[in-house]
Amino acid sequence: MSCPACHAGKAAAGALLRFLANGGGRDGTRGQEGDRLLMEWTKEGMADHGWHWQESALGDPQP
Repeated sequence: MSCPACHAGKAAAGALLRFLANGGGRDGTRGQEGDRLLMEWTKEGMADHGWHWQESALGDPQP
């Protein structure tokens, strides 16, 4: 599985696609790996739009 238009030069997108192509999405023992790859892909996409992920404690008001 490869989509050059989707992940050209994007390490996180490529890693997530490889994970899915290798059956990672159907292997319950690889859930934490999938979670991490999905979060990295999300951050990569956000960065493309000038956004960034910001951790906050539960209950903290969002800016």
